[in-house]
Amino acid sequence: MGRTPRPLGILFDLGDTLLSEHRYDLAKGLAALALPTGCDPATLTAEIDQVYRWSHREFRLASWLADRQPDLCRHDGIEQVERRVWECAVSLSPIPGVPETISYFAGVGLRMGCISNAIFSADLLAAELRRHDIDHVQFVHSSADLGFRKPDPRAFVPALDALQLEPHQVWFVGDTWEADVMGASSLGMFPVWLSNESPPDSEVECVQAGSWEELQSLVVSAL
Repeated sequence: MGRTPRPLGILFDLGDTLLSEHRYDLAKGLAALALPTGCDPATLTAEIDQVYRWSHREFRLASWLADRQPDLCRHDGIEQVERRVWECAVSLSPIPGVPETISYFAGVGLRMGCISNAIFSADLLAAELRRHDIDHVQFVHSSADLGFRKPDPRAFVPALDALQLEPHQVWFVGDTWEADVMGASSLGMFPVWLSNESPPDSEVECVQAGSWEELQSLVVSAL
C-alpha cells in the first residue's frame, strides 16, 4: 500500500473490534420472554439462524418477534422486548485500550462512528457502548436498521454521509476480513485489519494492527 492517508474520520466495527463478546446465547435471551406455551426458544433460535445466516435477509430481531409472536410486544413494547433479550443473551466488555484510544482520537478532532452487522437495533448497541464509557463515537449504525450488512457497499454509505466525509478521508477498523476490510476497500476507504492472524491471499490492500495500542500508533504517524 502507498502512503498512509491522513484520517479525518474513523469508522469501527463493533463486535470483537470495540467490544469483546463473552457470551451470545440467543435461546437464553428468548427464554426470558413470556413466550406462549409450546413455543420453544431453541426452535425460534434455529429459525432466526436460518433467516440470518443462510438467506442473508436483514431484519431486526424485535420486529421479527412482533410479527411472529404479536402478543409479546402488546404489553411492554418492542424496545423493552429487545432489551430483555439482549440483557439475557449477550455479555460484552471493551477490548483493552478502547476507551482510552477513542478518547485520544476525539481529542485530536477525528470524527468517529460505528457500523455493526447485528440483529439488534442501533439504539441498543449505542447504549451498550455508553455503558462501557465509550462516549465519543458519534453514532452507531446496525444492519438490522439499515437493511444491508457489510460488505454490501450500501451498509457503509449512510455512515460516510453522517461523517460528512469522502471515503478517502476515512479509515475503517474491523476484525473481519471480508465484511470490514473488503467492504471498506470497495468504497475507497482506508481499511485497517484489527487482527494478529496472517492476512488471506487477496489483492485488497490494508494495514494491520494487532492491538489498539498499535492502532493508535498508526493514527499518530499519519496525522
